[in-house]
Amino acid sequence: MMNDHVWLLNFSEHFKQKRYILWLTPGSEQAAGSAVERQLTQLRAYVEERALQSDQATQRMISALDEQVAEIKALVGEVEEGQDDEEYQET
Repeated sequence: MMNDHVWLLNFSEHFKQKRYILWLTPGSEQAAGSAVERQLTQLRAYVEERALQSDQATQRMISALDEQVAEIKALVGEVEEGQDDEEYQET
């Protein structure tokens, strides 16, 4: 039962006369290496995920902008055609 709540133990009393304490944790296939390596792996995964989200958001914004530009081009084309028709009718 205490294995699940090891954080409740008072380690300063347990290891009062010890100079070094070696803390062992269960290993897993995914978390190979030292604690620093595991944290770096987690940070790398986080950064990759955030970069992917940022890229997707940027692509959505670019697509929306492309649609708006296409709409503006169509409107400009209609206006220019209307001006050409007016000039043709005047002559």
